[in-house]
Amino acid sequence: MNNFIYLIIFSNVLIILALFLDINPSIPMCVLVLSYLIYALKEVTQILKKYKSLRYWITYPLLWAIFLSNLFILKEYFVEWRRIISASMEPNFYINDHILINKFKFDVKRGHVYAFKVKKEEGSYVFIKRLIGLPKDIVKYDAINIFLNNKSPKQKENCAINSTDKKLWIERIEKVSYCLIDNEKETPLKRNIYLTKEVNENSYFIVGDNRISSFDSRFSKWPYKLDRSKILGKAYRFPF
Repeated sequence: MNNFIYLIIFSNVLIILALFLDINPSIPMCVLVLSYLIYALKEVTQILKKYKSLRYWITYPLLWAIFLSNLFILKEYFVEWRRIISASMEPNFYINDHILINKFKFDVKRGHVYAFKVKKEEGSYVFIKRLIGLPKDIVKYDAINIFLNNKSPKQKENCAINSTDKKLWIERIEKVSYCLIDNEKETPLKRNIYLTKEVNENSYFIVGDNRISSFDSRFSKWPYKLDRSKILGKAYRFPF
């Protein structure tokens, strides 16, 4: 049991350290789960031989109680696991991809992807978008392109993602590069007809990477005022 406790503590330290350093915590999360499963399998194999013993009835439920409590604490205060349910962030996040959300420590910066939690009539709703504009920024945009404070983000062709979509390119805001998609469908926003917004105080301008299929801050009917309290955390793609 002592070895198991040490593994749990070590894995949790790795997860929290990754979150603190703004690193994708996917690998430490896998270490935690695999450590538990390996130890639990070994422990259960031994105690099943003596299933009538008191040790079985104490150890087996205790293992599950420790593990589930650990996951609950991590989810509540540190990192949350979610599944993508829309195509608005393709080609970087596809439907049914899983993400990890750093709720512990994160800075709000342009170009990064964040999970937002808002309230609707039917309950709370979580979605992810890329943050483009900070308070007082001037954002000019059409259906595809964005100018931030009268400057166009650096762009280049040939995004290194395998896709059958018609057009992929790389956009860069400050130090963050990401792929964008243009499937050349019609959209309520017109191409080459630009609109301009100044981001309100204590608010943010967010956009999906699949700009043709994303409902976001560009639209006049966008219903959410996204202040700092609405940001659930920074989102990372779970690679496994």
